[in-house]
This record gives sequence, structure tokens and C-alpha cells, in this order.
Amino acid sequence: MKLILEKVKKTRARFEKMEKLKIAIMVPVYSMVPAKCFGNIINLIFDSMKRFQTSVLIVDSTHITKARNTLLENFLKTDADYGLFIDSDMIFPPNLIENLLSHKKDVISALYLRKEPPFAAACMKSIGNGQYEVFKELPKQDEFEADFTGLGCFLIKREVIESVANEKPVFTIEDKADGRVKGEDGVFCEKIKKAGYSIWVSRK
Repeated sequence: MKLILEKVKKTRARFEKMEKLKIAIMVPVYSMVPAKCFGNIINLIFDSMKRFQTSVLIVDSTHITKARNTLLENFLKTDADYGLFIDSDMIFPPNLIENLLSHKKDVISALYLRKEPPFAAACMKSIGNGQYEVFKELPKQDEFEADFTGLGCFLIKREVIESVANEKPVFTIEDKADGRVKGEDGVFCEKIKKAGYSIWVSRK
């Protein structure tokens, strides 16, 4: 009887794990990761493994577009339901994924600040002609829509990735006629919007 109960327990645990969401944590790395940030990423991974089926994808490259494209290719080889881009210099709470998923959005970024003065939020709204401006005042809601966000802490559903993955390379940097440069995050956000998805930002 004890042996049967053990088998039932193991079978139940296996099916419970199967029913969990599958998350792929994707980290582009440039040479070194600050010790504080490394510990933070480890905490995130451990917390995620308690709640979700978790895989970790890391690419070390001096070229951010190459790193992100490789991460996306590796993601598509998994059966993950969501991909989470996190930059290796970010600090965030260990329950980050749970917070982002609670919004039930296909694409959502955590709210964080840029590293250079005036330290504006890394999200913007479109003003037309492929140009963006920062929010003069951030919305007060727990979630709000944006046209552009950085990819430092960016959760995206598999179907969205699949919808933009046919146009390769997915991540590129564009030089504009007026001398401006559009980074790979801006180009990616435009592809997501063009595919018919909204981009959200979480204040949680």
C-alpha cells in the first residue's frame, strides 16, 4: 500500500509540473555580470522554478543584436509559453515573472529607468513618423500601454514571438535618413505593433 501511495504521489507531482506554465528566461551577456546583478538573476531563476517549468538561455556576445537574435532562435527550439528578456545589469524582485503574468498581457515590460540622466522611464509613446517621446507624466494605473519599451525586463508570449520571427534578422539597428539611430529594442517594438499586438508596462 505504501509503495502504491508513493507512485500516486510521484505521478501527481509529475502531472502538476506538466500543467505549470513554461517560462524561458533569456539573458544577453556582455563579458561580465556585476556580482549584485548575478545574485539577483539567480534568485529570479530559483523563484521561477518553484512556480513554473523554467529554462534559462544565456548568450555572451559583444553585439546586442546578435545576442538577442540567438536567444530568440534558441527560445523557438523550446516549448516555452513565454519568454522573459532580462538584461544582465538589472535589479528586480524575485517574483518578477509572477507579477508580470498577473496582468494577463501578451507583451508587457516592467517599469524601470534609463541609466543616463535625466533617468527617464524606459518607455515612450509614438508622436508619428517613426518618432517617440517620453511620457511627460506616467499613468497612475498598475498597467498602461506604450508604443516603445526597452527590453531590459520584457515578458512576451510565444505566439507573439512566432508572429514576428519570420522576418530575419528579427533584431536589427536602423540608421535613419536624418542621422538618428533606432536601436534593436525600438525596431522590435515596431514589429510587435505591426503584427497587431499591444505593448504594456507594469507598475507593480
